[in-house]
Amino acid sequence: MPIVSKIRGNAVPIRAFVLSRVGLFVFVYIMLVLFPARGGKGYWHAFPKNRFLDGWTRFDAGWYVRVAKFGYKNIPTKNGQDTNFFPMYPLIIREVGKVLGNVYLAGILVSNICFLIALIGLYILGKERYGPEVAARTVYLLAFNPFSFFFSAAYTESLFLCFVVLSFLFCEREQFFLAGLFAAGAGATRNIGIFTIVGLGLIVLQRTVRDGRRLNPGTSWLLLGLAGPLSYITFLLIRFGDPLLFFHAQKAWGTFNPQEVLQYIFQVFRHGSIISWGYPALFLAYAFLGFLAIFIVLWRGKFLGFPYVVFSLLLILPAFLRFTGMGRYLIVAFPLFVALGKLTEKQWSYWLVLSMESAFLILFSFMFSHWYWVA
Repeated sequence: MPIVSKIRGNAVPIRAFVLSRVGLFVFVYIMLVLFPARGGKGYWHAFPKNRFLDGWTRFDAGWYVRVAKFGYKNIPTKNGQDTNFFPMYPLIIREVGKVLGNVYLAGILVSNICFLIALIGLYILGKERYGPEVAARTVYLLAFNPFSFFFSAAYTESLFLCFVVLSFLFCEREQFFLAGLFAAGAGATRNIGIFTIVGLGLIVLQRTVRDGRRLNPGTSWLLLGLAGPLSYITFLLIRFGDPLLFFHAQKAWGTFNPQEVLQYIFQVFRHGSIISWGYPALFLAYAFLGFLAIFIVLWRGKFLGFPYVVFSLLLILPAFLRFTGMGRYLIVAFPLFVALGKLTEKQWSYWLVLSMESAFLILFSFMFSHWYWVA
C-alpha cells in the first residue's frame, strides 16, 4: 500500500519524533507529579488538573493564545505587547481550537504535528541532497537538541521550521509555486521568515549559473514568499497606522543591550557568589553557543552549499541582538544540524553529542515546565 510504503520510507524521522516526544511528555508528566510547578501570582496554568499537558503551555504560549482568542489589541503591558507576534500561528490554533474546544490544546497539537512534518521534510531534503546517513543523524540531533522541547510547546518554532524546510525542499525540486507558498507561511509566522526568500533565491541563482542556462520563468513564484510579511505589515498599517509596529512593539519588552548584559555577567562572576551564577552562566553559554553555531556552519560551508550557509547566518546573526534566547533561535536554523550530522560521521562522536544534547534537554524541559525561564 502507498501509505505503508511511505511510512516505511520515512521510518527514521518518525522514530526520532516518537522517541523524543513520548520521552519528553512522560518525563515532564512525572516531574510535575513529583515536583509541582511554581504557582501563585504570575504563574498561570492552562491545564491545572492535567499535568500531562500543562507543562507545555508556559510564558509566550499565553500571548499566542490571547491573540488567537481576542485578536490584536496593541496595548503595551509590563510583560510585553501582542503586535510583536506574527499572526500565522495564532490564526491556525484559533481555527483548530474551534474543533477541539480548547485553544491551548490546539497549540500543543499543531506544534507537534508540524514538528513531525518538519522532521520528515528535513529527512527527505537531507537524503536527496546529502545522503541518507547524514539525513538520519540530522533529524535525531535536531529532535534531541537541548531546546527541542519548544517544538512540543504552544510556540511557533515547529510551524516556522515546517514552513522553512518544505520551502527549501520544493525549491530544490523546482516546484517553485509550493516553495513560494511555504516561504510566505514562514514570513507570516516569524519576522525572520523573510530570509527564507533569500535562501531560495540563492539556490535558483547558483543552479542557473552552474548549469549555464536561462532563468526559469517559474522561479517568479518564489516572490509569493513576500506575501507573508507584507500581509501582516498591511494589516498593521490599516488597523493601527504603523506598518512596522511589530518592530516598534519590541520596546514594550524592555530594552536589551548585549554589552550591558555581558558586563553584568562578568561582574557577577567577579564579585558574586557561586550560588548567583545560574542565569549569568547560562547567558554566557548562549553567547558562546551562537559563535559555535557560526563556526560549525562556516566550517562545513562547502558541504552545505552557499545558499544554506547564507540562510543560516541570516538566522543566527540577528540572534546576537538578544542572545539570551540564542538556544531557541538556533533550533530553526536547520542547516546547522545538517552540518552537525556531517561532523558526527564517526559513531563515537555522534553518540557523544547526542548524549550531551539529551542530558541538557532533560534539564531544560524540567526548567521550562516548572516555570523557570530557559530561552
